[in-house]
Amino acid sequence: MRPVIGFNNRAHPFYIYPYFYHAKGDLHTRSTTFFSKTPPLKLFLMASVPGAISMLASSLYQTVDGVFVGQFLGATAFAAINLAMPFVVINFALSDLIGVGSSVPISISLGKKQEKEADNIFTCSILLIIGTGILVGGLLFLLAPALIHMMGAEGEFAGLAVQYLRVYALCSPVTTIVYALDNYLRISGYIRGSMAVNIFMSVLSAVLEFIFLGVLRWGIWAAALASCCGMMVSALVALSPFFRGKAQLHFCKPRFSFYMVRQVVYCGCPSFLNNVASPHYLDCHERHPGAARRRDSGIGLRGSDVRGRVYPAAPVRDV
Repeated sequence: MRPVIGFNNRAHPFYIYPYFYHAKGDLHTRSTTFFSKTPPLKLFLMASVPGAISMLASSLYQTVDGVFVGQFLGATAFAAINLAMPFVVINFALSDLIGVGSSVPISISLGKKQEKEADNIFTCSILLIIGTGILVGGLLFLLAPALIHMMGAEGEFAGLAVQYLRVYALCSPVTTIVYALDNYLRISGYIRGSMAVNIFMSVLSAVLEFIFLGVLRWGIWAAALASCCGMMVSALVALSPFFRGKAQLHFCKPRFSFYMVRQVVYCGCPSFLNNVASPHYLDCHERHPGAARRRDSGIGLRGSDVRGRVYPAAPVRDV
């Protein structure tokens, strides 16, 4: 017997449950046994508590991020991030559409013991997320000045918002995937592993942001770069079980079909619409006649968390 990813220490963040120790080559027993044999109440607690802790870590980072931006960059940068954030959230919401939408047919296929079909959906979804990140990121990078100008920003204020948005746009292909991977880790049974990745991402992003803004004294673009670096490193960590063949899902030769893509989009649309609702509301809020006075004073609202919470000047964490 051996642990799934090479560790047998209960304190290790990827250790989930004794059932997850399985014979070599039996790659699906860990997840299927866990979800089918665990009592409902215990399963609910084991699945929900790590998610709540992840959200708490994300919220704490958002608060720290707002403090860093306000203290090191000032009120104008604080408001510029507020202006650019709806576009950043929409970009991440598109990848979340694919991640959440693909999780449904993947889970159904695994329940039917159709592992090859689940692997194909998983592989195609990863490629779709990367492709969407390249396409949408490229459009956001090119259209950033026009989009920010449409929001009514001018001069230095507009320039700061464009800088912030363009960093996220450039990093989009390798950052948007991190939230979809959270779903795939959970499907594979890495519940505490997913929590560990989210906590690591928040801590790393906060440390990098302090270094970039407080020590190196870089500009507003560095605030976005810190978050992107945290997400890129976390994405690599989250991908490691899949690359090593230790997870329930495996990469395979992709076989795209119209039915599969339609099913992914159909299942992911509710999450996408919920994600983009808050940024659009705040966009309208910023177009109110009093918005210019609020921006001038460095006051603003931002839907940095697409689940509807509102935080000041904090990059997307829980998309």
